[in-house]
Amino acid sequence: MSRTIAFSVLAALGCASTTASALETDFGVEYKATGFYVGSDSFDTDAPVAQVSGDRLDDEIDPSDYDSGFAHLLRLKADFKHEATGIALKTSIELAGDRFTGQDRGYTPTGQRSFNRNSRGDNVRLDLAFFEIPFTYGLARVGRQESNWNNCFLTCQDRRDRLLLLTRIGSVTPFFAYDRTADGAGFQSEADGDEIFTGFVAPIGGWELGFLYVHFFNNFSGNIADTDPALAPIGSGVAGTPTDVNGDGVPDVIVEAGSTGARNVQAQSGLDIFSPYIQGSVGPINVSTGVNYFFDNEVENNTTPEDGDIFTDNRCRRRHVRVERAVCRRA
Repeated sequence: MSRTIAFSVLAALGCASTTASALETDFGVEYKATGFYVGSDSFDTDAPVAQVSGDRLDDEIDPSDYDSGFAHLLRLKADFKHEATGIALKTSIELAGDRFTGQDRGYTPTGQRSFNRNSRGDNVRLDLAFFEIPFTYGLARVGRQESNWNNCFLTCQDRRDRLLLLTRIGSVTPFFAYDRTADGAGFQSEADGDEIFTGFVAPIGGWELGFLYVHFFNNFSGNIADTDPALAPIGSGVAGTPTDVNGDGVPDVIVEAGSTGARNVQAQSGLDIFSPYIQGSVGPINVSTGVNYFFDNEVENNTTPEDGDIFTDNRCRRRHVRVERAVCRRA
């Protein structure tokens, strides 16, 4: 499907270029410098306890519950619009966008025979690149797009490979989209983060109401980690016997049928989300509120206690809303 869409977009631009005479361009720069201080109890762990005395050990290496520093963001933007058709290409390249951790980042693609192995800075990366195609009843966007919803309660400054359709019915703006959030492992659909969503944004008495329904495709069901025991056959270990298949003198370990070990899967699979919000102002005060409701996730983690599972029904339904915001917003 993606190949067909890409071909259609290129064909439209190719035909337009033969008849059009003007191409609007817009270039820009985005820069942000941020000093930060963050406190959190998320990484707190109890220090180990001596077996004899019961005293706590290694207090000095416990993770600290705060972090501070400086970071900056630099993006170069370039937009192109074909005047006759209204088809636009919007792009953004990120030159710097994270905290500096030293000149040797140790990226895997950096080979041992690289020209300069001692100064490996951040890779330049694609930030945004999508076509915007107007049609009679709205517009379509195809490509790498920004994802924000529910005042950053659900998603904030995320990037998705997306096909988005928007239209207008009176003052209401409905939309429908397909997202590709990740390809965790090649040719393994259980590691794909693909979803569909629909919703609308509408004005209500000077306020704005937004509603979103998200469905992650059910590419995987079950536990992330398979803890079925491996079975080692009983045998002498003598080369040539059925228990020493490779002839190294050691009985080979045969894994029980159905045991797969750790699974490289998306934590969201078969998951559904309702995410409404409303925002406006009361006098000089801006007010916004929203809710995220998660249900029917098919992924569990049987290597943790029940409440340690990620994106399961009991995790997101039975917890207080403050915990839900901290744990579940990453969907």
